Amino acid sequence: MRVRIHTLFLVACLGGAALSYAQTSVAPIDFENVPDGTSPDAAYAGVTLIGGSVLTSGVTLNEADFPPRSGSKVWADTGGPLAARFTDPVSTVSVAVTSSQRVVAVMFSPGSATPNEMLILDAATGANAVPRAMTAQLTIPGRTIERVLFRGTAAGGSFTLDDLAFSVSPRAPGINNLSIQPVRLRFEFSIGGQVPASQRIFVDSSESSAVTVTSSAAWLRASAERFQSPGEVGVSIVPAGLAAGSYSATLTFRNSVSSQQLFVNLTVLNPPELFALPTMLSFTQRVGGARPSAQTVFVGSRNSNLVFSIAPQESWISATQTGPQTPANMGVTVDAGNRPPGIYEGSLILTPQSSTQTPLIVRVRLEVVP
Repeated sequence: MRVRIHTLFLVACLGGAALSYAQTSVAPIDFENVPDGTSPDAAYAGVTLIGGSVLTSGVTLNEADFPPRSGSKVWADTGGPLAARFTDPVSTVSVAVTSSQRVVAVMFSPGSATPNEMLILDAATGANAVPRAMTAQLTIPGRTIERVLFRGTAAGGSFTLDDLAFSVSPRAPGINNLSIQPVRLRFEFSIGGQVPASQRIFVDSSESSAVTVTSSAAWLRASAERFQSPGEVGVSIVPAGLAAGSYSATLTFRNSVSSQQLFVNLTVLNPPELFALPTMLSFTQRVGGARPSAQTVFVGSRNSNLVFSIAPQESWISATQTGPQTPANMGVTVDAGNRPPGIYEGSLILTPQSSTQTPLIVRVRLEVVP
């Protein structure tokens, strides 16, 4: 099979039959939801991304030479080539490329073991050369694309990709293809907290058909394992027993001729926890003198807002709060009354409304002087 080759010099911005400077706006992927230093793998619907890792500006990415096109993250060739394999054939692939070396984009049509099209992206060379950025649109004239391989230097570290987009080929007449909307869902759950409500997706098809649903993880469930399309399906999580962390899974929808995957990301947070700044207050009051000025304590919570109440443990301590839940300020006052000189210690107990959360103690010290 003859391979068509096009060459682009980033410095001269010369166009070829497989290049366009207008970014395709179909299904953009900006890598913002992929943890830093990890491979995107199966994080996105309709495509599996293989190799490399996602880098973040100011953390693992040298953004001065390889600036992201959007957001703060890019997909980098750390360790070698990058590959995109599409669930269904696509007609075009658009991607923002920043490169310090020659990058070759090799395209394969469905069922082809050898390349059908190749785009060569030549970076600037010379003593003062710096990485250059461009947007390339990849096509195979008269064919669709099943996968694309991006090759820089053998050791990697030579280019980054961002804002990857693709356009799925139109349905062939008479084929009952499935489609789902949306193609990605996100859930967040705090251990000990309320399980988030289910979300709904719409499953469509050109003709009514029987659809089966399978889940790749025990914590991810659909409201029906079998149903007739078109129709809505509820998607819920069962996070019991999961440790804090990030989880990804898929629901696969199949009829007799096609399949679609729904990608679901779940973030499990540690239980909400109250904190106070400061946790110790000191007051000084003269015998029979005026009460000292009130002091303010900031009350916050980690992972989720919490409704809380305040209970002074000594009669000489009073407290108010600016709101029933975090974040809030707590005003603390003391009054020695007729107490003789000495040091008095007490506390305020801040109790979350949920019985599963641990109360917080703010200590108060009062010195009564002659």
